[in-house]
Amino acid sequence: NVCRESCDFLGNNGCTDGVCVFDFGVGDGDQCIDDPNRVKADVMVGDPCGPGVLQAVCAVEDGFATGFCGPANVCRPLCTEDSECQDAGETCRVFSNESALGYCGPEPQDG
Repeated sequence: NVCRESCDFLGNNGCTDGVCVFDFGVGDGDQCIDDPNRVKADVMVGDPCGPGVLQAVCAVEDGFATGFCGPANVCRPLCTEDSECQDAGETCRVFSNESALGYCGPEPQDG
């Protein structure tokens, strides 16, 4: 495990170093991350995230990741409710039962 600086994503309390990344629901809380394999800072919503991405974030604005590399490895906007998702057939796919935050994406194709 790597010791990381924490931040408050929804509280808009950022990082000294790195990008403030929201909690994925794994219990780590919001973290400051500077790993280029996890933070695709120059990838904007709607753009491909690139190969080999696992739980990567994208669309970095003012030190906060505002997107998630979701289905089809495309940068998708974060959301807290379905009404925030603009594309047809997309809903707010929350990261976990404990999280109010998710990403706009299609229903999973595998069930």
